[in-house]
Amino acid sequence: MNLSDEELVKLSQKGDLKAFGILVERYQKKVFMVAYGLVHDVDEAQDLTQESFIRAYHAIETFHGAARFYTWIYRITVNLCMDHFRKQAAERTHVAAEQSMDLDSLTPDSVAAQHEMSQAVHQAIQALPVDQRTVIILRELEGLSYKEIARITDSSIGTVMSRLFYARKRLRELLKPYVRGESHE
Repeated sequence: MNLSDEELVKLSQKGDLKAFGILVERYQKKVFMVAYGLVHDVDEAQDLTQESFIRAYHAIETFHGAARFYTWIYRITVNLCMDHFRKQAAERTHVAAEQSMDLDSLTPDSVAAQHEMSQAVHQAIQALPVDQRTVIILRELEGLSYKEIARITDSSIGTVMSRLFYARKRLRELLKPYVRGESHE
């Protein structure tokens, strides 16, 4: 079944579970990456991804196509993540994901340097305020347009641009020691 998102949404609104399942398959990885980028915890991201699709399914009748389906599901995900931050602000933990690398082609020094830089970038992103973290992930990691980010975050394009400006500025400050090759001990 090679149907458009719009066709799948209409079928889903009529109770077609298979059509909604195709939407889930189509966007599950992207939704997970957004959630993971925001919460930086695999288990929490999986839970938030599942909850995003559950909420989307229960609210599918309210979807009228003013935005694309993926913009709508991303907004649901971002809102769930914001709720998560509000609930978990005091006890939120940061779990770093290990990247799988081909260790045969890397030296121990390059592995350590790559790991250190990866950790620094993840920590820098996590250090951003939630609103800035959200827009930087949606723009830089997901490649969404300012207009799409504005819809997802329920903000104006100007607000999105401002948040991106300050997020990038703060990331440059936080990552300055790594870019210059300075020791970060």
